[in-house]
Amino acid sequence: MYQLTSGADSILHVEAGAHIPRGHRLWEDYEQWLADGGVPQPAVTDEQTRQNVVEKINAWRDQQEQKGFVFRYDEHTWDGGVAVATRLQNSVKMPALSDGFYWTDADNVDVPMTLEQLQQLNAAHDQAIFNQGFRIHDRQRTMKAEVEKLSGEALSAYIVDWPK
Repeated sequence: MYQLTSGADSILHVEAGAHIPRGHRLWEDYEQWLADGGVPQPAVTDEQTRQNVVEKINAWRDQQEQKGFVFRYDEHTWDGGVAVATRLQNSVKMPALSDGFYWTDADNVDVPMTLEQLQQLNAAHDQAIFNQGFRIHDRQRTMKAEVEKLSGEALSAYIVDWPK
């Protein structure tokens, strides 16, 4: 199956996901397919492609916001994220902690904690979530701005992710 593209000198081989330029040896296969009665799918407009890419960016953002991460605080690396926030927030609600209470850092080291230290870790975690959330927000806004400026194959080939 083939699909027309915005340019007359390129066709998309749908199954392979490959653009075939006129003059390439596979162009002859396309012409034979046409001669045999094949009808290519219509070209996808840049606006349709742009909308699809924006939807991918939104899905990426939502997924990133749910992912865990690590952050540095008080000479330790700690796990962070939505699941950790729930555990921390439930723990700091307690009027007192058990004797020998500890919180385990991202390196699997048990760190003894007082309630005040746990509250400080919770505040640092909240700040880390805020910082990570802004990084995600800023990246998705940057990607959307980049996508607005693209067209054709560059738009179709846009990779939604953190920069490498």
